[in-house]
Amino acid sequence: MSSPRISVLSGSAVLAKPALTVRQPVFTPVALTHTGVLSPKPAIPVVPVRPRPFGVNIAQIKRIDPVVGLKLSRFPWLLGGVERAKLKAPVAPSDTITVDTIFEEPLNPAQKYCWPRYEVDIENGTLYRVRYRKEGAGSRLTVHLRRRVRNLGGVKELTHQVAVLLSYSELVNGKPSAVAEIALPEVTVDGDVIRAEVLVTQLAQRDQIFRAMTEPDLGARLLVRLSAGVAVPLPRRPAVDAQGATLPGVIQKQLYRESERVVDLPLPFLFPTNLHAYVFEGLGTVRPGAGSGLLRRQVNWGGRFHSYYQAGLGSNVFYYLPDTFKLARRPAAPHEPFASVRFQSDDGSLERMQAAFSFFAVPVLDQERLLGSVPVLRGFVDADVLRTEGDVQLEPLLPSPENLKLRLSYPGANAQGGPFEPRPGATVDLRTGVTDSLTMPLVQFQSLYDALFASNGLSLAGVVSFQMGDVGEEVPFTLRLHDTAEPLVGWVQQGATLKLTNEIESPLAFQGVKALVKDASGQRSINVPGPVPPIHLAVGASAEFRLPPDVEVIDADLAGAEAETDRERMFSLVLDPSTTPVYLRPLTVKTFKALFAAPAAQPEQQLMAIVLDFEGGLSVELNADQLEQKIKLPVPIANYVLRRADVGSYRYKMSVIRLNGQTRDSEYRTDDTGTLFPNIR
Repeated sequence: MSSPRISVLSGSAVLAKPALTVRQPVFTPVALTHTGVLSPKPAIPVVPVRPRPFGVNIAQIKRIDPVVGLKLSRFPWLLGGVERAKLKAPVAPSDTITVDTIFEEPLNPAQKYCWPRYEVDIENGTLYRVRYRKEGAGSRLTVHLRRRVRNLGGVKELTHQVAVLLSYSELVNGKPSAVAEIALPEVTVDGDVIRAEVLVTQLAQRDQIFRAMTEPDLGARLLVRLSAGVAVPLPRRPAVDAQGATLPGVIQKQLYRESERVVDLPLPFLFPTNLHAYVFEGLGTVRPGAGSGLLRRQVNWGGRFHSYYQAGLGSNVFYYLPDTFKLARRPAAPHEPFASVRFQSDDGSLERMQAAFSFFAVPVLDQERLLGSVPVLRGFVDADVLRTEGDVQLEPLLPSPENLKLRLSYPGANAQGGPFEPRPGATVDLRTGVTDSLTMPLVQFQSLYDALFASNGLSLAGVVSFQMGDVGEEVPFTLRLHDTAEPLVGWVQQGATLKLTNEIESPLAFQGVKALVKDASGQRSINVPGPVPPIHLAVGASAEFRLPPDVEVIDADLAGAEAETDRERMFSLVLDPSTTPVYLRPLTVKTFKALFAAPAAQPEQQLMAIVLDFEGGLSVELNADQLEQKIKLPVPIANYVLRRADVGSYRYKMSVIRLNGQTRDSEYRTDDTGTLFPNIR
């Protein structure tokens, strides 16, 4: 570990509170009334969730990372659909939407819609309308974009919103290792021209942006992020009968869902000074060698060294890594786990049943660790920077996407290269989270479901790994249903009282409450006094905790929190509602012809038929001409996954029809044999 450089501040210097941010793009509506297009409303409104200083609102992820957002939009509880005639938004041909997708008006398919196209505007025929100039103590980047009408034969443009971001590579030891994203939040729309601007206050960032715009190795791009309300088709499921068997040739009606979708239109953003010196007139002198890359700093916290990456020598901006990844919860109460499982078998049998388990895990951050690192990180910042630009700023690190890898242990994983299997299909982002889907035979899913409740062990554990220059970094990863990320409780501050309410589906047990508060001295993390631990909160129950005087709560976390989960209830919560939760068990029902002979002494008691009504709706009839029936009996998959004692059993009621009348069971009978001989008494 490098020794911190100690900067001596004058006694009159006053430092601002540490800034901890997750930068999010600002979307601006673009008026397109001249095109006459529809103004669709998303079917699922944005859920109002209190923003967290160290995290991202799940409802806004698609605007921050369109790739992760698209995967989240496909989780099954979001798939409730309507028929096309009820739609208001333009309809996409599939759920995979790109900037080239062509949409249709719901009731008039001949009317088409497309995404707009933008390009950097040009003035006087030769000069790009891009300026990077000094403004006050900082500098201002201004970009003018022009919307180009696409000549597609009557195709109209979508009503949309726009956000503009500058993206470029960050170097570590001379190697592209991370990505910088700088939003241009000041957006003005004037007809077909959009002006996007950002005021840059940090000198190191000013120099790094200049290098990105002038050096091709940094791959600078301007991202025009487009958002629109559209309708997407839902997967068409085959129709099934009462046994859960597919009905050949019968397909369910096509349904659609209205949703906000976001796509990126990347534009080259390179302006070598020998060709475009006018772009930088008045910017000032860029320091030689400034902004040459991120610098790794390590801070010891709790006996473990944590990496931070400084945005250039002397800068007050540092990028942090999360402490771990945990299973996410849905944004709206009761915040069920963000996971689902669906089952598929080509013949319905247990032996050929496959399970697809999908999940979304989010970064979890230790507030105390981040705030506790600030005094050490200050030692790496120039004294003049602290005076003029403020205290340390902490932002999440964005490693280059191609560097990020999820490695995971799970039942059936290929662990030949170590305890964890690489998951190349996973989508990984240190800022927003990790999403992946594991497909396996049902017998392995049974073990996976057990692991979701385990207190420890390697199964469903792993790491998110990436290279930063020549250094490999790893962040732990676990999936547990009782140990998830927030939100777990809702909180409200009432004067000097902090009131917590259990908002999830399960009772909670925790050791205490940590709150991020601010007062006249800035931000700090505190332990809030309360009941003697462990503290238990039933579903919907509340507890109150006393706060120090004159503090404002910014966020609250539970220390050592665990949900007291119920295995059966959790299975119902993660089960994909569109899947058929049964497997088909072969069963032979048979009897003997002699039973149907008329008794000589009581011919009116002659047995005419035996009818078995199985739980679930399937019926079988046996008579003198039909002594044997082979059926496939639907059995709940939950019986197998939850390891119930009656995993192979089935229940039925029997009706006995005789010449002079019939009798029927009032209670279910239970059996578990593969060949059932009805017991006629």
